[in-house]
Amino acid sequence: MSENNFFEEHFKQVDYGAVELRNTLFESCVLENCSFAQLNFIGLTFEDCEFINCDFTGAFINESAFREVSFVGCKMIGLNFESVNPFRLKIQFEDSMLDYASFHNLKLVGLKMINCSLKECDFTAAQLKKSIFTNSILTDITL
Repeated sequence: MSENNFFEEHFKQVDYGAVELRNTLFESCVLENCSFAQLNFIGLTFEDCEFINCDFTGAFINESAFREVSFVGCKMIGLNFESVNPFRLKIQFEDSMLDYASFHNLKLVGLKMINCSLKECDFTAAQLKKSIFTNSILTDITL
């Protein structure tokens, strides 16, 4: 799955950890029950996409773009968002586990985190204007 573009696709139960994924655009796609565990995202762009019940354990999302992307019921423990492509970055989370994730120095204006676990997350120098954290666990976060 190298250098492809996908538009309005619905992916279910795909294990991307077993696939080389680089320089790929996902636009208006739904990715459901997929595993990105241990995947090194290389030049991926997600525009107007939704991740549902996906696992990002141990993934590296360096230089990937997330534009108008929502994550629902996802496991994203320790993910380092500070290295994503900041251009048009707009993400929201619901019912997701983001413990130990880092959002250091990101512009996250209008960020929505609803019913999420954010234990020991790093928001140092992040811009969080108009952000909401409704019913989220914010234990030992760094601001």
